[in-house]
Amino acid sequence: MRVNGLLKYAQSVDGGGIDEYGEPVESGEIVWSDAVPCSVQFQTNTRGVYEDGEYKQVRFQILVEEIPLDVSMLKLWRDEIYLGEFELLGKPVKTTMDRTILYV
Repeated sequence: MRVNGLLKYAQSVDGGGIDEYGEPVESGEIVWSDAVPCSVQFQTNTRGVYEDGEYKQVRFQILVEEIPLDVSMLKLWRDEIYLGEFELLGKPVKTTMDRTILYV
């Protein structure tokens, strides 16, 4: 696999939750994983998904070797340029070569 980028995935949220009175408290801070090497490809097609009545178009396809399948949020870099924070579109797709495809 040709590696041209890095990603960090949200592992957990520190803080937040419910206080002793059952009231929601302000959301906490996201804990990010260590950087994971990946291959980032720009997408020019019009694929996308509807989420909560909003259409979200695929911007990048990411190929990565080791990542948990319950990932929902990523920070992404390509060639040392920070691309941003993205929500995952759809579920990760496991390939036959033990790699995972993510769409953001």
